[in-house]
Amino acid sequence: MLTVKDLLLDHLEQTYKREGWYTPLGMAVMGLTAEQAAWKSSPERHSIWQIVRHIIHWKRGVLESWAGDPPDYEALTGGDWQEVNGDQAAWDSDVRTLNELYDEFHSKLESAAEEDVQGSLKAYQQSPRPAQVAKRLSAVFTHDAYHAGQIQYLRALQGIPADRFFNAAVAGEVPKLKEVLQAHPELLNDYSRDGWTALQLAAYFGHANAVRQLLDWGADAHAISHNYMANTAVHAAIAAKRTEVVPLLLDRGADTETADAGGNTPLHLAAHEGVPEFVELLLARNASINTRRTDGKTPLGVALAEGKTEVADLLRRRGGTE
Repeated sequence: MLTVKDLLLDHLEQTYKREGWYTPLGMAVMGLTAEQAAWKSSPERHSIWQIVRHIIHWKRGVLESWAGDPPDYEALTGGDWQEVNGDQAAWDSDVRTLNELYDEFHSKLESAAEEDVQGSLKAYQQSPRPAQVAKRLSAVFTHDAYHAGQIQYLRALQGIPADRFFNAAVAGEVPKLKEVLQAHPELLNDYSRDGWTALQLAAYFGHANAVRQLLDWGADAHAISHNYMANTAVHAAIAAKRTEVVPLLLDRGADTETADAGGNTPLHLAAHEGVPEFVELLLARNASINTRRTDGKTPLGVALAEGKTEVADLLRRRGGTE
C-alpha cells in the first residue's frame, strides 16, 4: 500500500531527477555555461542563474523549518532574487549545491517515519499556525517543476546549440542536425541532459534517415547512455520496436553483446519485446544465445517468463537454454 511518504519520495524523484512527462529540474540545469545561465531575455526578467539561486534559497528555508528552526519569512523574502553572475566555477558550484539539497531532502525523507511526515512544523517564525510536513514538502517539490519549465523556456529562447541538436534528433530533422553540427561538430557524440546521444534518440524515435546520416557523419554506434539505463542505440531501437532502424544499426556494426544496466544484451531485450524478427537478425550476426543477465536469465528464460511463446520456440530451436 502506498503511503504519504512513498508518494512524496516519488514526487521528489519526478520533479528533480527522473525524466517522465516533463524535464525535471536536475536535468534542466545540466550542460549550461555560466554565460547561458546568466542570460536574460530583457533587463527586468530573471535569468536561469537567478532562478537557481531562488530555488536554493527557499529549499534551505524548508529544511530549516523541518529541522525545528523556522526561518524569518521577511528575511527570506528580502534576500531573494538578487542579481547574480560569475565564472563557470561559480555556476557549477551552484548546480552542485542544488544537487546536494536534493540529496538532503531525499535522505531526510527516506529516513523519516510515516507519522513524522504526517506531523506538523512551524513554517516561519511569524506563522500563527503550523503547517503539515507532507504539504510543505509537496509544495517545495512542485516548486521545482514550476521553475524547471521556466528554465526550459529560457534555454529555448537562447537557441542553445545542444538543445537544438538533440531536439532535432528526437524529431528526425536531418537539415537541422547538419546545420548545428557544421558549427558545433563536438556535439556529434556528446550527451543530452538526460544522458542520450543524438544517435540513440533518433534510433528510439524511429528516424531511419537521421540514424543513417548520423552514422555517415561518424556517430558512435557503440556509445553507452550516461544515465541509469546504460544502454546503446540498438537497445533503444529494439525497445521501441523500430523495424527499419534495428537492421540499419546492425549492418553498420552495432555491437550485439553490450549489456545494459540490468545485464540485458540486445537479444535479451528482443526476447522481452517478443519480436522474432529482431531475434533472427541478432542470431544471424552471431549474438550469444545463452548469455545470462544480472538476474541469471538467458534470452530464452526471459521469453518463457514473459509469455513470449513464438520467440521462446525460436530460441529453443536455435539452441537456447534456460
